[in-house]
Amino acid sequence: MSDNVIQIKNWLRTPAAFKGLDKQIDDLNDKFEELLDSKYQTLEDLDSLLQWAIEKNIDITDSRVQEGLQNFSESLSLDEQVPVINTFADISRLVEEVDEILIEKIVTLTERRLEALRLKWKLVSGEKL
Repeated sequence: MSDNVIQIKNWLRTPAAFKGLDKQIDDLNDKFEELLDSKYQTLEDLDSLLQWAIEKNIDITDSRVQEGLQNFSESLSLDEQVPVINTFADISRLVEEVDEILIEKIVTLTERRLEALRLKWKLVSGEKL
């Protein structure tokens, strides 16, 4: 087993290992940015829908508004069963769920970056891995 550990430690010192770590971090960062962009776009779409309804004096029960709310719900829902939006609290809950996922991704991204930096630091400073 110690031979495997030595091989892994030796591999970690290679440029390919660092490129792999950096690629994983870049991929995670890209996914985070996509999720964040999607959240903002969905909120902008909801704002446009509500602004349109206000300007046209359309009631919230109108089928066009309801369809827009359904699209909003589908865009943000993390569950298989898409919730129906009946109150503004429903909207807030959906956005909070997405925010929780974003926070988890930020933490994961930060942890991975720190781990990659720690490994690089050890190699640069000559410490044992």
